[in-house]
Amino acid sequence: MKLSIRLWSMVLIPLLLLSGCSKQPMAQEKEIRACWVSSVGNLDFPSKQGLSADQLRKEIEEILKNCKDWGINTIFFQVRPNGDALYPSEIFPWSVYLSGKQGQAPHENFDSLAYFIKKAKEVNIDLHAWINPYRIGSGDQVWEHLSADNPAVLHRDYTVTCESGVYYNPALPEVRQLILSGVAELIRNYDLAGIHFDDYFYPYNMDGFDDSAAYAQYGSGLSLEDFRRKSVDSLVESVYKMMKTMNKEILFGISPFGIWANASNQEGGSATSGMSAYSEIFSDSKKWVENGWVDYICPQIYWSKENKAAPFEILVDWWDNLCQKEKIPLLAGIAVYKVGSEEIGWESGAVIAEQLRYLSEKESCRGHSFFRYGILKRNPEGALSEIQNYYFEDK
Repeated sequence: MKLSIRLWSMVLIPLLLLSGCSKQPMAQEKEIRACWVSSVGNLDFPSKQGLSADQLRKEIEEILKNCKDWGINTIFFQVRPNGDALYPSEIFPWSVYLSGKQGQAPHENFDSLAYFIKKAKEVNIDLHAWINPYRIGSGDQVWEHLSADNPAVLHRDYTVTCESGVYYNPALPEVRQLILSGVAELIRNYDLAGIHFDDYFYPYNMDGFDDSAAYAQYGSGLSLEDFRRKSVDSLVESVYKMMKTMNKEILFGISPFGIWANASNQEGGSATSGMSAYSEIFSDSKKWVENGWVDYICPQIYWSKENKAAPFEILVDWWDNLCQKEKIPLLAGIAVYKVGSEEIGWESGAVIAEQLRYLSEKESCRGHSFFRYGILKRNPEGALSEIQNYYFEDK
């Protein structure tokens, strides 16, 4: 690591003192037609570990050509999947998904992010850097595979090991500063259209997640649940404000779990009965929208209209009402990966076009994103064909 966390803190803390975030009217701009390109587990890019620089270039070019042909105009590229990086970073180690060993540079020190941005501009596709802020690794063998210069190894007290894996502790100010430093590095070094967080905040499986020491130190009389939500809120607010001091043109967006809360348990919640992000992973996405801490919100509405616990149309209406009121653009995460599965409502690819048409009728909706690139390429039950017909049909 060339630049210490302490030095990054000295650079960034004055920026965070500059507060103020005013919501802007929702611009009537082009519809965002996005897809997620996943690096974790070598799902989409790179296709496998140990590829040469030329092979990595060819894969990026193929992804962009396909997306352009399909009508996609925005890519959320996963550049920090597990506290590591698919670009040369002074803070985080090289990703295992490039070379096969965390901390080891890819062939020719190839910068996947820089090349992705360069080639995306050539075909008029916007590139957002997608970050998993807290996840260090999943499973029970995380520590043995981390590089010696990983911030988690250098500052093990920043982390929590639990049943589902290893995570940075969201409650610690040092962790928030580390994540802010990483975002600042990206903004300084790359001509990005946006920074994108997904739904991994506190882990979905909290078994064994011991944050009692941080709670004792920083809890300030809050309940444990409110304390955890406040910890995540602090990160979201700080990232947004820092970004606007650095470059107002770069968008900050989050793709939270699709159910903020159920009305049966939380005032203002949706008429659903599924998992509540508010109470189970301590993500108060409604508050982020209400406070204008995001430039867009992209909830993962990964259910069909026939799903009894979380009907697609009920959730779209709930998010649309919120975003209309707060003048925050709504995107919608679409579960193309479920097409052809045994889950109710996903028997045919036609369901995707049906969902897109429903979204297009909503005042706050400015687009959508598909999870994920590799699934689109597979075209399950004609889903990609349905999307292209929707994009290119005369309206």
